[in-house]
Amino acid sequence: MRRTSRLGKHRGRGTGAGGGGRSDAFGPTAERLAAVLRAEGIGSRRYFHPPVQRQRAYAHLGQAESLPVTDRPAASVLTVPLWSQTDAPTVRRIAGAVTRIQPYAERLRTV
Repeated sequence: MRRTSRLGKHRGRGTGAGGGGRSDAFGPTAERLAAVLRAEGIGSRRYFHPPVQRQRAYAHLGQAESLPVTDRPAASVLTVPLWSQTDAPTVRRIAGAVTRIQPYAERLRTV
């Protein structure tokens, strides 16, 4: 069975590199989106920021060079609440918040 998305034209977009390689495919930065989600009572995390090669714990390895394929998603990926027991109303609430936020994405970039 094929699932359909209520996001329509927004399907496949994200704040990260998944949006056709553009870090701005969704619109607002990960920081702005996190702030707006927080205002909606929805927590989020940037699990892969900074990327491993830039973390202090690994500095002694001397690998802090620029790795653009790693740096782009690390700077832009935002994870919303996600756990195995997430119920449908919670998923709808999160998706609804993101859907409401997206039309204001351009304005959020400049605030």
